Amino acid sequence: SDLDLRVVAFNKNVEVIVRNLFNKEVIAGKPILDYVVASQQEEFIASAHKALQGKTIISEQDFLINNKIQRFELMYRPTSDQNGEIVGLTLCSTNITERKQQQESLRNINEFIRSLTDALPSMVG
Repeated sequence: SDLDLRVVAFNKNVEVIVRNLFNKEVIAGKPILDYVVASQQEEFIASAHKALQGKTIISEQDFLINNKIQRFELMYRPTSDQNGEIVGLTLCSTNITERKQQQESLRNINEFIRSLTDALPSMVG
């Protein structure tokens, strides 16, 4: 987006996500807030303003897509021109739902193994 948080460019994945979330098409020049869930607009604006000040912001958010909760990692990065002036921000999103599920499975396995090893001395003695 540009400094006024208007869409400048987007990829096919964004088109699909916006269509699934809002049932509308992404249009360059439109306010990016048209494509942000109302309940998440305040956080989006805060992160976008930090990026426009030169900071990279990474957050995680849940979205309901095709009746399933999907977790996304969002990265807000400042975009600079050839002179180093910040002219907007780039927003990258990655679906991390599967990775989060795998991490939870590993945590459960580790807890189970820990409970077995904690009980081992009492079983031997």
